[in-house]
Amino acid sequence: MANVGLQFLASAGDADPQSRPLLLLGQLPHLHRVPWSHVRGKLQPRVTEELWQAALSTLNPNPTDSCPLYLNCATVATLPSRVSRHNSPSAAHFVTRLVRTCLPPGTHRCILLVCERSDVFALACALARAFPLFTRRSGATRRTEKKTVTVEFFLVGQDNGPVEVSTLQVGVPGALPSLSPSTARPSSGLWRCPLCKWVSLGHSLPSSCPSPDLPQACGGVHSASQWRCPLCKWVSLGYSFPSPHPPPDLPQACGLSCLPWWRGGMSCPAGVGRWHGAERALGAHAAVDRMCLVNATEGVRLAARIVDTPCNEMNTDTFLEEIKKVGKDLGITPAIIRDEELKTRGFGGIYGVGKAALHPPALAVLSHTPEGATQTIAWVGKGIVYDTGGLSIKGKTTMPGMKRDCGGAAAILGAFRAAVKQGFKDNLHAVFCLAENAVGPSATRPDDIHLLYSGKTVEINNTDAEGRLVLADGVVYACKDLGADIILDIATLTGAQGIATGKYHAAVLTNSAEWEAACVKAGRKCGDLVHPLVYCPELHFSEFTSAVADMKNSVADRDNSPSSCAGLFIASHIGFDWPGVWVHLDIAAPVHAGERATGFGVALLLALFGRASEDPLLNLVSPLGCEADTQAEDMERDSKRRRLV
Repeated sequence: MANVGLQFLASAGDADPQSRPLLLLGQLPHLHRVPWSHVRGKLQPRVTEELWQAALSTLNPNPTDSCPLYLNCATVATLPSRVSRHNSPSAAHFVTRLVRTCLPPGTHRCILLVCERSDVFALACALARAFPLFTRRSGATRRTEKKTVTVEFFLVGQDNGPVEVSTLQVGVPGALPSLSPSTARPSSGLWRCPLCKWVSLGHSLPSSCPSPDLPQACGGVHSASQWRCPLCKWVSLGYSFPSPHPPPDLPQACGLSCLPWWRGGMSCPAGVGRWHGAERALGAHAAVDRMCLVNATEGVRLAARIVDTPCNEMNTDTFLEEIKKVGKDLGITPAIIRDEELKTRGFGGIYGVGKAALHPPALAVLSHTPEGATQTIAWVGKGIVYDTGGLSIKGKTTMPGMKRDCGGAAAILGAFRAAVKQGFKDNLHAVFCLAENAVGPSATRPDDIHLLYSGKTVEINNTDAEGRLVLADGVVYACKDLGADIILDIATLTGAQGIATGKYHAAVLTNSAEWEAACVKAGRKCGDLVHPLVYCPELHFSEFTSAVADMKNSVADRDNSPSSCAGLFIASHIGFDWPGVWVHLDIAAPVHAGERATGFGVALLLALFGRASEDPLLNLVSPLGCEADTQAEDMERDSKRRRLV
């Protein structure tokens, strides 16, 4: 799987399944709505229409089912049609399993996913988890041939009438269709391009605009004479709109927003009526959606690769190189504090945990500060590249797998890369707390007392409770030095999380009931499921009472909600009365499935903060509703805290 490349295309094209194996996947009611004319070219001459219909009639998902259509070259598989309220309606977890078990082998393969547009993001991220990048199998190094999996989404919708079906339509280079005249007037108003930002209608393209040979990079084909609109299909620069054209009261239906046209002095073509049904709009976002899916799935696979890589390769030095590589890709230089400088500047938590390791600990920050930002968001990730437990050492059965203790930092790296590429509109800082909890002569001992960046002292009673120490330094840095309004820390923090919320749901602890609900809602929409922990510092924080320091680092009673207590330790360093939003995500269990990393957290962060992005697909899966968004725009975003629910 390591040499597999994913391609998201509007149309995968036709091919004999014997030369290009095929997996068709979706909920059974959705599969029944796929017309034979759409799948015929992908199945013939091996599969007839009668065989296709017979296969659909035999499927009986409980919760899933599959049926081979032609040997092992073509298979149709079904997702659960109904799920419980604590699962994702997309049934994303089943996608990963079905792809791994049902996708036929081959060098070039195709997956056709049938779903509603609201499930596209979750299913794409789940699909990415089925194709991990890391491997050190000797046979893999000898195989030089690159394998590709082409992914096509076939969308169904059911708004305003009978269910209809639509496919994503992505602009492709080639001959442009002719435009019919309309009553639209030429204008010098501005048109928003998601890639080059602005194009002046009817006059000239900005010098930074991509050349015409990059049509799939954005919603339009950049040409001296014509421009492709992902909503109305074609518009000639400064001259005419095709008829019919959507009315001005549907600006949010287009990823580029039609609103600037009407404000720019253009008139709507005569006789244009409202669109009927959501299906036509589904294909409208395709070019923008495609880039979102590419960046999101690359982020998921990046995070999973880092977590899968063992510490003899993924040490703190290597992790910093990964951060620098992402920074270079985005045009951002990371700020890095390392080794003795951590001690000098007061980062006693990070330094104390990592000082015994061969590769020194570090605090690294990637900062995205766009013009016009109205608030500052910080993502803080636990990056323990290996956790022996320190002198409170783990046993021989619990230590294997501790390469995954950097899952939080890996998640924010993958999410930060995707969020910035998708046009994040607010200040965003990714804070990486990197260390190896090693054993050595200089290792922290139980009974040692460390002074953390908050100015508070911590008595160490368990060196295996190290994640909260590095995160405490990280969140205080985000608060004091970065001026964050919203701080979210994400970590593989406690083994007890898997007992509290299970293997599939991350645990969320936050000082805001609204953000707690938003995290749960975002998890259901993106497939990275979340469930709340008890937030009650007045009852639980006494577990950390110390006779000689401000607090201990581990609880007195391990039966008293230890996952909640671990999160409260982090919050105590910025203060329980801090007026901003603090969110803690414990992803210890869902960071892996079996012996493979899942890239958990990337999709969740992108969805949770989707409304801070310019991307329409992220807006769709964001827990921030359109009503709240409209109110925020009317108030010109004068509120520092983003309302998500």
